[in-house]
Amino acid sequence: MSDIKIYKNLVPLDVCQRITEMLYNRAEWYAHSYTPRRINVEINEFPELEKIMIENFSDYEYRIDQRCYFQIYEKNEYCKNHKDPKGHTLIILIKKPESGGVLSIGSNVADLDAGDGVLFDGSIQHRVTTVFEGTRISFAAWFK
Repeated sequence: MSDIKIYKNLVPLDVCQRITEMLYNRAEWYAHSYTPRRINVEINEFPELEKIMIENFSDYEYRIDQRCYFQIYEKNEYCKNHKDPKGHTLIILIKKPESGGVLSIGSNVADLDAGDGVLFDGSIQHRVTTVFEGTRISFAAWFK
C-alpha cells in the first residue's frame, strides 16, 4: 500500500457524530453515476473538518474553497469501481456500518474506522463494497 496513506483518528469521533447529525437534516442528496447518494458541500460549512484539512494536508495543492462531497450508503448499497479525475483522493470515514461497506483501492483493502482517513492516487480503481448492515457515511476531497 505504498501509494496509499492511512490516517488513523484523523477526525475525532464527536466531530464525526456532529457531522452525521448535520447531514441527516440536509435535503440536497442526489444519485450519482457510481454512488447511490451524495451531497456537494463547501468545506467551510464544516469548520472542524476544514481545520483538519488545513493542518494535515498543506503539502498538497488544495483550494479550501473547492467543493467536496459526502456519500451515504444504506443496506444493500455500494459504490461502483471507478477512478477519480484529479490527482490524489482523500476519503474520511465519518460513520462506519456494522457490516460491509469496505473501501477497496486497487487490490488493497483500506480497513477504516470512523474518523480515519485514507489518501491515495485517484487514478487507481477503487470502490466501496455492499453495506450489509447499518449506514456508511464518508467525506471525499481531491488534491492536485
